[in-house]
Amino acid sequence: MKDLLKKITEIKPILIGLGEMDHGVHTEILKQLLNNLDSVNGIFLEYPVGYQNSINEYIKSGILDQNLTQLLAGAESEGKNLKQTLTVILDFAKKKRVPVICIDSSKEKNEMYFSKSKYGSYFLRSGSRDEDMYLNIVENLEKRSGTWIIIAHAAHLDFSFNIHNSDPSLGKRLKEKLANKFFGICLLKDFHIKETQCVLKDVTPNEATTRILENKDYSFLFEDGRVKGFESLVIHQ
Repeated sequence: MKDLLKKITEIKPILIGLGEMDHGVHTEILKQLLNNLDSVNGIFLEYPVGYQNSINEYIKSGILDQNLTQLLAGAESEGKNLKQTLTVILDFAKKKRVPVICIDSSKEKNEMYFSKSKYGSYFLRSGSRDEDMYLNIVENLEKRSGTWIIIAHAAHLDFSFNIHNSDPSLGKRLKEKLANKFFGICLLKDFHIKETQCVLKDVTPNEATTRILENKDYSFLFEDGRVKGFESLVIHQ
């Protein structure tokens, strides 16, 4: 982890991507990263924009309102424990007094989000969820300074491929826009490892790490034995 934090300090990115391979299973490693990153000025979150008021209310009062409670309950019924992860993120923001901005497309139709997505129950302001999230991030970064974090699914933040054939991923768009000022970290949980392993881009993983990943169906992570699509891969228990 020290090498990863040192690398981030050297690069001084304006945006750090934390890509969850699965939502809701990286709570402890997210907490470690948030608490050890220097000068976080805000967080972008892969939550529909319609939950912004609910997010703001929690940061202000520490209370999950009915809208967020229903959302988290729905996720739990699908086997996703998002509540613990979300409260860790929001408690960090509350303590550090930094904003959390919802960037995903809307679940409700309105004047800005009115085109139905063919890939899910979302309304778009542009051509896709990834483009919506990209526009929301760029527009906010233009008005704000410092280092920001984005927490989203790894498939969105991978900058090596297109989500749906012709549609570039969010990560690919951000990499083209920000170059080395966007630093992507992929988070992967593995029950069999004893301690957290960090692999930096262009550094060949050790034999044990390679063996772990050979059993994973995540081909976009590695190419020729090296990290692909992210600057770093963090494998944790």
